[in-house]
Amino acid sequence: MVGIGIAFIGVYVLTGSPSLDGKFIGIGLTILGSAIWALGQVIVKPLSKEINPLALVAWLALFSGPILIFISAILDGNTIGYLSNAKFDHWVIAIYIGFIMQPITYGCFYYVLKNNPLYKVLPIVTMGIPPTGLLAAIFLLGENPTQELYTGGALIIVGVILIVFTKNKNNEVKK
Repeated sequence: MVGIGIAFIGVYVLTGSPSLDGKFIGIGLTILGSAIWALGQVIVKPLSKEINPLALVAWLALFSGPILIFISAILDGNTIGYLSNAKFDHWVIAIYIGFIMQPITYGCFYYVLKNNPLYKVLPIVTMGIPPTGLLAAIFLLGENPTQELYTGGALIIVGVILIVFTKNKNNEVKK
């Protein structure tokens, strides 16, 4: 519980950053999206033991792709226009992400998930995403992160590390 508390304090520090004023809908949607993704991993965990990880990725893509295009058409209204006006390099990037990067990474992820407890896999896998995003924002976009971003991010990472190692110690004691 201490790790969860520290992580949520980190989120609070991040949302208190001046550059986030008036963006609470976005923050809420981000937190909701994270929770739904985590729930999806809980649902996929038993499936990963019965279905080959690459087959699981293929089935998820088969059903989620058309649904996401349909939702995009409803919310955005110009999905077909964007698809028809996309340049060649955009299609190359989309094909690379959709047919090479995602299947390989999620196939590996589901294989690891199949053989390990969920509480060990998710924090380790997702720990690299925020620092990578931060470094990309700094070096590729020229962003100047605030002190709140560093402090909040560090608190979140410390909280997640505490969650992983505390859970591990509790399981060892119970055995």
